[in-house]
Amino acid sequence: MKIKTEFDINDFNLIKKYLIPNRNFIHVLALLILVFSVFTNQVLVGFIIGVLGVIVMEVLLFVSSKKITKVMKERFEQSLNGKDKLEVDIDFQENSLTSHSHNTESKLTLSYNDLKKLIVSDKYSLLFTTANSFLIIETSIINENDLIEFLLKKNPNIKIR
Repeated sequence: MKIKTEFDINDFNLIKKYLIPNRNFIHVLALLILVFSVFTNQVLVGFIIGVLGVIVMEVLLFVSSKKITKVMKERFEQSLNGKDKLEVDIDFQENSLTSHSHNTESKLTLSYNDLKKLIVSDKYSLLFTTANSFLIIETSIINENDLIEFLLKKNPNIKIR
């Protein structure tokens, strides 16, 4: 099965939340710092230090996630090679899949065992590898071609979100 995907760089905001690391760990850690700061011997000093620590952690998280998405968008724009849209053909063969970018004329061949997860969203879906690289596929194409079932047959360990 061969599918063609076009990704408009103006739609980058639709996928950027899936590209930054999971921040729940930082939020839980911040909550733990607040709880421990309340139970210190010097309640007022511990609470102030805890609140300042949480504020610093959350600000650093916000700044770093903004920087990560900015860098990823710049890399994406470079891979467009002067065009407005990323045009990719993905050929799903028996033992592997091959992605061909028309913008850079590059090819990438992956084994189905290298696939880690598929994140399905409204307009675009992301197919991540174990090395955290990803392919963008239009969600309508996934639904039309029963791609989820096909990928699960090839690699039952793929996580679908």
